[in-house]
Amino acid sequence: MKPLSELEIELRKICHANPVFTSREYVTKEELNEISSITGINFYNSLQIPFDDSLDEDSFFNPGENVGIVEHARYLPPLLHSHTFFELVYNREGTCTNYMDNKAHTLLPGDICIIAPGHEHALAAFSDDADIINLQIRTSTFENSFLGLLSDKDVLSNFFMHCLYNIKDQNCITFRTGSDAVLTDISTQLSKEFFGDSKYRGRMMDTLISLFFIHLLRVHEKDVLMVPDGNSANDENLILMLQYIQNNYANLTLAELARFFGYSERHITRIIKNSTGKNYSEITKELRMKKAAELLGNKEIPINSIMEMIGYNDLSTFYKAFKSYYGMSPAKYREQL
Repeated sequence: MKPLSELEIELRKICHANPVFTSREYVTKEELNEISSITGINFYNSLQIPFDDSLDEDSFFNPGENVGIVEHARYLPPLLHSHTFFELVYNREGTCTNYMDNKAHTLLPGDICIIAPGHEHALAAFSDDADIINLQIRTSTFENSFLGLLSDKDVLSNFFMHCLYNIKDQNCITFRTGSDAVLTDISTQLSKEFFGDSKYRGRMMDTLISLFFIHLLRVHEKDVLMVPDGNSANDENLILMLQYIQNNYANLTLAELARFFGYSERHITRIIKNSTGKNYSEITKELRMKKAAELLGNKEIPINSIMEMIGYNDLSTFYKAFKSYYGMSPAKYREQL
């Protein structure tokens, strides 16, 4: 367990003397100022970050750097805030509560919560054993290092994009990684780089954050936690369902998919639409077309064979679908390649 800092020891004393501080799901900026007056602690100076309720990239990141790191102070009042960049909350030890979208979500050891820009949240950790690191990442860097890893032929890429950029839904994704020593080691190296002054610090942090995401998606792609909110998209079989579509799209019908997972067609249609923003036919057509485009790069495979490999039985239907998607025939597409 990481020892408490002087600030954390003082905050713990204040919380024990004033239980109301720990009973609040969040505090606003004005309420934090009131707490500062009561306790005599200037949180802004003590934490040495622009601790505002709406953080933008220019005020937060060091010039020329794309990653910022905050080691979350235990017993800190949970300030409700938002920012214009991505935040990754990595709960390395203990438990904490992330308040977001009017709900309190418990993060267990190893949980990694990725929060999209522009969404208010507050983090509360009122225990000695908590060890939380917050990684702030410029939007452009996150899109390159995380979303850039996802195949554009993968159904999960639609799911992640929909989760993070659909304003109507909870705009966060939580990976349940457990005691993954690799992720812990990489996050420790990131902290050393950020709080040190080594040459090429910014470039090293960019490299480490890429390694972090590569390992996260390689090992924990199936470990996505969907928090129930009364929406049918939050289904315990969701990730398995999307992967099943990915692996069987060529000959899989909606009726077969529904039967395999034990749902009605209407219910499974709603789940897919809510989780990806697309209906089943749009997803399967996209997968077929992108696979066809990939296979057209190999001129030894006849177009008739490609048509059959992606689940079409009629050449004219395949040509029509391909042209509507790419604006040209398969033969013309191959010729341009």
